[in-house]
Amino acid sequence: MAQSSTLSTEKIEASDSSLPSKPPSEHSEGSPNSNEFKPGWRLILAFVSLSVVTLMVALDATSISVALPIMAKLLGGTAIEAFWAGTSFLLTSTVFQPVLGNFSSIFGRKPIIYISLAIFGAGAIIAATAKSFGRILVGRSIQGIGGGGVITLTEILVTDLVPLRERGKWFNFISAMWALGTVLGPLLGGGFAQNVNWNWIFWSVLPRHFKASASD
Repeated sequence: MAQSSTLSTEKIEASDSSLPSKPPSEHSEGSPNSNEFKPGWRLILAFVSLSVVTLMVALDATSISVALPIMAKLLGGTAIEAFWAGTSFLLTSTVFQPVLGNFSSIFGRKPIIYISLAIFGAGAIIAATAKSFGRILVGRSIQGIGGGGVITLTEILVTDLVPLRERGKWFNFISAMWALGTVLGPLLGGGFAQNVNWNWIFWSVLPRHFKASASD
């Protein structure tokens, strides 16, 4: 009996010595993460272009607000027309965001974002060459469709390209572009309308538009 109890004690001690002294989480703290997210230059370039188009849409959405009184005076527009010139962009943008997001799942992300950029640019040209508020309303509504596609495709592409644990960092840059555009948009719109010409609010969008399209 004494011999068997001695053997069992030795087995217990041997099994105790084989157990790890620390929990697995403590062992893995200092070890490098084999699944660490390392963005390549293609992802960084794509993200830069997404940031540019986000800034472009934010500037265009907010720049016209302070220029509407001058535009209404020069074009002979009413208060209702001036109101809808600013609201039509946001309205069509909101309506078409889920539509274009679903289309991107069917036809692919890249074709839909190119189409959205083309629609946005066409709307900017229509509004820039307008001689009446009716045409400005048409241009702004078309711009809103393209802007809605750009907004929703930007978020979808970030979720496609960046893992969940890293998305907060990358969405911060997109949010920073929105914040920058919201601040600079009224300043640029008021400056163009008062010191140059209100048409340049829309013409100034096109260089950024072509740059973003080439980067994509």
